[in-house]
Amino acid sequence: MTRRARILVLGAGFGGLELSAALSAALGQDADIILIDKASGFVFGFAKLDVMFGKRLPAQVFHPYRDINKPGLRFVRTTIASIDPQAKRVDTDAGTFHGDIIVVALGADLDPGATPGLVEAGHEFYTNQGAFAACAATPRSRSSHPWAHPSRHHHQHHRRC
Repeated sequence: MTRRARILVLGAGFGGLELSAALSAALGQDADIILIDKASGFVFGFAKLDVMFGKRLPAQVFHPYRDINKPGLRFVRTTIASIDPQAKRVDTDAGTFHGDIIVVALGADLDPGATPGLVEAGHEFYTNQGAFAACAATPRSRSSHPWAHPSRHHHQHHRRC
C-alpha cells in the first residue's frame, strides 16, 4: 500500500480554495490535503459590492470554511508562524504540519498608507472590513442600480448596511 502524499495549502483565498477543490475533485479520498488559513471564512470579491450598495448584509455573503466538505480535504483555522521549505514544515499556532508538497497561496497585503490620502479620507474595498464599512459612506440612491441617475426613478432604495 502506498502512502498518500500530504499537500499543505497555505491560504484559503481564491487560489488556495480553487487548488484544494481541484485536487479533491481529481484525487477524491486518495487526497490528503490540509488547507490552512487564519480566517474563519471567505467573501467572494464581487459580493462585497452588494454589501457596499446595501443589497445584501455581510452575513449573507460570508462563506464559513467549516462548511467545506470535500473528499480528502481538511481545513485548519490557525495562524502561520513560519514556513521551512527545505524541511517541508509549517509551524502554526495550532502546532507543526509536515507535508510532501507545500503550496503558498497567502494572497496580498493591503498597504493603505502607500496611497496618499486613503487613510485620512478614503475607503478601500479590498478587505471585507473595508468593503463593509464603505457601505455607510456610499451615497444613497433611489435606484436599485448604483449607476442610474436618481432623478429618473421614483421608488426608494433601502440600504441594508
